Amino acid sequence: MKQGKTEKAVFAKLSTEKVELKEEKVELSALDDLKAKYDKIASNAPKIKNAILKEANNLAAVATSLGTIKAQYDKIESTAKELGMEIPSAYKSMAEASQSLAKGWGKDASKIANAAKEI
Repeated sequence: MKQGKTEKAVFAKLSTEKVELKEEKVELSALDDLKAKYDKIASNAPKIKNAILKEANNLAAVATSLGTIKAQYDKIESTAKELGMEIPSAYKSMAEASQSLAKGWGKDASKIANAAKEI
């Protein structure tokens, strides 16, 4: 069967569009790859956020525990004074350092937790 002028024009147009579709398919494939990469990277954020929150809570717990050292030292020192004993200065330094760390680490734990919640 012989092709008419219109049929030839339609097939010529279709073959041109087919080439353009291939180009668009390549571009879409690149975009799909980009989205897949983004999704893979972004999927790690919740895991990391949870790990950070867990460690911030652990740091806060350590800070709270350190905060008890100074109070315990003060009781021991009071008892020692009543008995006329002296406690070596290293223990007082340790108690003061614990108190300082407790305050600093408590604040840091709070900042870290707040920052992680922003993720």
